[in-house]
Amino acid sequence: MFFMRIRRHARWVFILLALVFALAFAFAGVGSGSTGVGDMLGGFSFFGSGSPDPVKAAQKKVDKAGKDSAKLAPALLELGKAQAAKDTTETAEATYLRYIALRPKDATARHNLALLYQKDADAQYSQLQAVTNDVVQSAPASEPASKLVTDPISAGIHSDAVQKATDFYKAYSAAKHKELDVLTAAVALAGGTERSNILAQLGPEGTTAVNTALTFSSYVPESPQAATAQQDGSTWAGQAIVAYKALLKLNQSTALKAQIQQRITELKPFAPTPAKSAGS
Repeated sequence: MFFMRIRRHARWVFILLALVFALAFAFAGVGSGSTGVGDMLGGFSFFGSGSPDPVKAAQKKVDKAGKDSAKLAPALLELGKAQAAKDTTETAEATYLRYIALRPKDATARHNLALLYQKDADAQYSQLQAVTNDVVQSAPASEPASKLVTDPISAGIHSDAVQKATDFYKAYSAAKHKELDVLTAAVALAGGTERSNILAQLGPEGTTAVNTALTFSSYVPESPQAATAQQDGSTWAGQAIVAYKALLKLNQSTALKAQIQQRITELKPFAPTPAKSAGS
């Protein structure tokens, strides 16, 4: 009789034990390596996240500031930094432009904006490099790259590569002009170490831009942007030379002097010719 009663109730005993184990696993973390129910609840958004979203927090400050420039400007600066850190480059650029409209003499903000434009230009540059190589590879081996191929299929491939290179160069040029123009404006506002840092970006970035423009105009001469690229190269060479000359004054007694002088010499042939004065 005793064993029969055990068999009759065994099923319910096993069910009860299973429930006890499940509850212990969920709320105490038994055998799971977790800290229990806290970890489970932490996975649900309605219990709140561990850290607030800095972009949303800054946006609330911007909305609250309204048209009060004294409150709006620092809120926009905070928002721009948060957006840049979150890698939302386009929105960060727009936010920095709004801030600079309120604080036009902030050289640091202009420098930060230029870094965002540089990021845009670098992204286009990597694409431009690849597609320029496609232009060269699709050009006829027995003819100069400046002549169109005659085979219909090859001509189509080459034409497509030229069009892609043109589009990427246009995007690169737009971003690079913004970057170097903003850096040039920031130099005029900055002083001390900050000015040196901005100059140290403007010179090399201008040099890279010149090389990119000249490479594009040389390897993709049939592009409608080829002539524009040559003009871009001239403009960028002029901006880079101005930066290098300013750096030269700061490095008269350092090991960098010879390198800076060499960069100026290399860029001079591509820079705009200085206008002659009326008396000369």
